Amino acid sequence: MTMRVAIIGGGCCGLTAIKACTEAGLQPVCFERTGDICGLWRFTEDVIEGKGSVAKSTIIKTSKEMTAFSDFPPPPEFPVYMHQEYVCTYFRMYADKFDLKKYIRFKSEIERVSKSEDFVETGRWKLTIKDTTTGVSTEETFDAVVVCTGHHAYKHYAKFPGMEKFKGEIVHTHDYKYSAPYKNKKAIVVGVGNSGIDAAVDLSHVTSPVYLSTRRGAWVQRNIGPKGVPGDFVTTTRWNSYLESTLPQSWTDSANERRVNQNFDHTLYSVKPKHRISGQHPSVNDDLPLRLASGSVKMKPNIKRFTESHVEFDDGSIVTNVDVVVLATGYDYGYPFIDKDVVDVQENVLDFYLYEFLPDLEKQTMAFIGCIQPTGAIMPIAELQCRYAMQVFKGEKTLPSPAAMWADIKRRRSAVRGRYVNTQRHTIQVDYITFLDEMASKVGCKPNILRYLLTNPVFAMKLIFGPCTAYQYRLRGPNSWEGAKKAIENQWERTEKATMVKDPPAVERQGWGMPGLYTIAGVIMLAVLIRVFYCICITCALCYEPNWNSLDTRKNPEWYDEGKIGIFLHWGVYSVPGNMVWFWYYWKGQKLPEFVRFMKDHYPPNFQYADFAPQFRAEFFDADEWAKIFKDAGARYVVLTTKHHEGFTLWPSKYSFNWNAMSVGPKRDLVGEFSNAIKKSGLHLGLYHSLFEWFNPLYIKDKANNFNTQDFVMAKTMPELYELVNTYHPDYVWSDGVPSDSGNSSYWNAPEFVAWLYNESPVKQRVVTNDRWGIDTMCKHGGVLTCTDRYNPGKLKKRKWENAFTIDKKSWGFRRNAVLSDFMTMEEILYQVITTVSCGGNALIDAGPTPYGTIPPIFQERLKQLGSWLRVNGEGIYRTVPWLHQNDTVNPHVWYTVSKYSSVLVYAFLLEWPDNNIVKLGAPEPSSKTVVYLVGYPDPIPWKAGPNGGIQLTIPNIPLPQMPCMWAWAFRLIDLSN
Repeated sequence: MTMRVAIIGGGCCGLTAIKACTEAGLQPVCFERTGDICGLWRFTEDVIEGKGSVAKSTIIKTSKEMTAFSDFPPPPEFPVYMHQEYVCTYFRMYADKFDLKKYIRFKSEIERVSKSEDFVETGRWKLTIKDTTTGVSTEETFDAVVVCTGHHAYKHYAKFPGMEKFKGEIVHTHDYKYSAPYKNKKAIVVGVGNSGIDAAVDLSHVTSPVYLSTRRGAWVQRNIGPKGVPGDFVTTTRWNSYLESTLPQSWTDSANERRVNQNFDHTLYSVKPKHRISGQHPSVNDDLPLRLASGSVKMKPNIKRFTESHVEFDDGSIVTNVDVVVLATGYDYGYPFIDKDVVDVQENVLDFYLYEFLPDLEKQTMAFIGCIQPTGAIMPIAELQCRYAMQVFKGEKTLPSPAAMWADIKRRRSAVRGRYVNTQRHTIQVDYITFLDEMASKVGCKPNILRYLLTNPVFAMKLIFGPCTAYQYRLRGPNSWEGAKKAIENQWERTEKATMVKDPPAVERQGWGMPGLYTIAGVIMLAVLIRVFYCICITCALCYEPNWNSLDTRKNPEWYDEGKIGIFLHWGVYSVPGNMVWFWYYWKGQKLPEFVRFMKDHYPPNFQYADFAPQFRAEFFDADEWAKIFKDAGARYVVLTTKHHEGFTLWPSKYSFNWNAMSVGPKRDLVGEFSNAIKKSGLHLGLYHSLFEWFNPLYIKDKANNFNTQDFVMAKTMPELYELVNTYHPDYVWSDGVPSDSGNSSYWNAPEFVAWLYNESPVKQRVVTNDRWGIDTMCKHGGVLTCTDRYNPGKLKKRKWENAFTIDKKSWGFRRNAVLSDFMTMEEILYQVITTVSCGGNALIDAGPTPYGTIPPIFQERLKQLGSWLRVNGEGIYRTVPWLHQNDTVNPHVWYTVSKYSSVLVYAFLLEWPDNNIVKLGAPEPSSKTVVYLVGYPDPIPWKAGPNGGIQLTIPNIPLPQMPCMWAWAFRLIDLSN
């Protein structure tokens, strides 16, 4: 059944949302509270609370081509900068062109949006809709909701002392319609954003002077650029965006401040702020300098207080007999018609991923469009947001995990706070081209500049140095437009025709069309070509082909090689019987007597394995507490079994039916909570995934067909893997798919998946994989060789490898009947860690959580002990590489590493303390500069050369309280001769 999508608002965002719905094959229903489209841009005499409307004289701040939607250029005869009536006309033409009005229910006000009763399963929404003509309210259910109400609806009133005493009129720019009612009245406008400056200029035509009050000043730019060219045609280019992202901020600020000061000296006109030009959203007005110069507008500082008829300012000056104060103090962002448990905006902080999605929704079926303040037009961004939202709704694109989305939200917020003045206005600020390209990359329509440079360099120059119009995002990808290239090539011609009575001579059009291009092209072409060559090299280097010969050439990311220590967690339904992770298979598959007897003795006759799932409740699971345990243990990464061979997924997978932790048992996204906590703690996230499932009918069928069919792979395994990576962005994908009777990697489509992981996935730069992708890859292919469980070859290998071993010597995971002697001692654990790292491997140490969501005390104790040891000796473990010798040549209890970044630092690990405090080492050759320390002990250790080579250490009697550690010890050997 086709998804029904409710679109709230019939303005520019609502119109493009309708169009995106129809392009995606979805069924849109748009609700518009008034009787017409155009939203904010439709001037109305009436003031409607909760609905924005521009003033009569408003002219849009972006030129018509920069404002246009990506597949609908404005008519050539339209003015370069459109009056609000032209903007509305353009929107009406757009609606007519794509037949959008038939999807709109006019005079329909949304009173409430709430989750349906079955939201967790379906993602549906319940809407209460009021017919504003009859007053009758009805309810409807929709599969998805797109909110297109903008952020100019709810007035923000600045508060000043004495305002309540003021007898004159106080009006917000939301309610300001035109200047005529204020003719010959003494007026003060508060705020120097675009609305404030526009209102001051407009009022100055009917009364003089108008006082323009500002708390901190502003940098005011012009619409018109050099030679009358639209200013944003010159500034909003890919080349400028590249320079601004590459050069120091202070350089670009200085250049841009010089440019705007050429229009008028901001200091001379008392407008200059203390902050740099990049610290504010652009204020754009061509008329203000003349109005200031003529005295029609006069600048004033911030208001100190009101009296009944006067206004006093911070500098002590007073304006008497004030008739009207216009507050251009912005808007409060909010969605009062949506239940607060869904979205509750505080202090204009929108916790939206990509300014569009709520990170904690169980189902991503709601999008907010246009809740953003770009340094350019809103329409192209809103259009891309809509296109991406439809892909998410349809399941074509998967959002990251909640943890990853929150991390992105906080990153953006931190960047905004670090750059912009701290005001309500700047909480949703974005850089125009940067954000457009980011959204386009997610949609799959970002223009391939490199391809054009190689195939059509003239057109590529227009893309790079010409205005970055929205048509660029229809050149390729979903719903591309064959007219996009021509629209780009003709955009200057359409702009020229708006002002020319007749066509200008070709030579004039050339200079007007791309100012300075032919002058600068020759100078920068060499730099561009060098950059292109570099990009080609890098691109080719990262294009791994879906075969193991190619995939095996990829180097593992440094974080993995330097981290050395990981924690492995086997956790699932098998934790409930608590008798080995292969319990189900031993019981029902092999029917081993001890497992059959266990079930007979402890459970009813008809008890099935699935009946364990409701008992897997994880009621005490605290992901943050787990993360702290692992971090304190000295781990650098943690790998969680998201799905073992039983098929039960710890995340709400679309492909697991109800056999997952959200549907039964905990009824929580355990992977999401875990991922969030691990990333927040600074650890690297690893996710284990079993390719095969013992008793899945599709797998059994493929197996019966000698793996010549791939029904299980295509319906279950691969969709799950892509879902895991796209949702949770793991740093390590730990695959497990190599029982002796399983298929090879071609059956699993493993080369294709790993190629995607390396080339295209959201974690392509940092992800690690292992070798368990089929019976043909074990210990041969993949990123990290795991070979067998508890693999420790005791010698150097040519490839990076990993020793996954268990603290419980008898089992992976939790065992109810384990006794103390079943668990490794610290000496045994450190033997595995030290010998593994000495031979170039990583140690992945398994602990088994309980079905209640706790780490058993014995595991916690061992991990705590490991952490205390690593805090002393970690310098010889982390960021090290194998030395010339791994094991000492005369002392079998000594193993070596060397610092990756300083070859003079060699570490010798001693596993058994000698009775006579003398340590003989055969491998190191001392020099006259050699110094030896026991790591964690302050004084040098006396040494002498061995009679047959090597070195002999004499350890002093160290009092027990001063002994740096227990169980194993590290010696730092500095400046050996080998």
